[in-house]
Amino acid sequence: MILTKKHSVMNMKIVIIDDDPIARILLKKKLELNGYIDVLMFENGQEGLDYIMSQSPNQSYLIFLDIHMPVINGWQFLDWLKNQGIYNTLVYITSSSINPEEIKLANTFPMVVDFLSKPITKHQISNCENVINGLSSAKDL
Repeated sequence: MILTKKHSVMNMKIVIIDDDPIARILLKKKLELNGYIDVLMFENGQEGLDYIMSQSPNQSYLIFLDIHMPVINGWQFLDWLKNQGIYNTLVYITSSSINPEEIKLANTFPMVVDFLSKPITKHQISNCENVINGLSSAKDL
């Protein structure tokens, strides 16, 4: 499934995957301030993958994904999405450090929209929503 304009942020399940409990809670609170009340949180990529695999293949997701995590890290999570051909998902990578090599690597994944520096601000969340609602497809998938 390819994302189209009918897939606004409001039609997507919002998912936070981050091993830092404080980062998860802060981001969830900021999302709630922007009107997103049903935000799912997972501690690592494996938990996120397990959840996605248990859902309808037609469900679309907006994922805020940390890179450096135990069990399955963010890169492994993105590899899995790519290998499964899951195109109904948009990912914002979140990181405490902005490493140019990581940004370059992130851009090789078609579902990655942007790389956000932690802590994520309410303004960044508003920008994410504007970008996603303006997309006709996820990076022209």
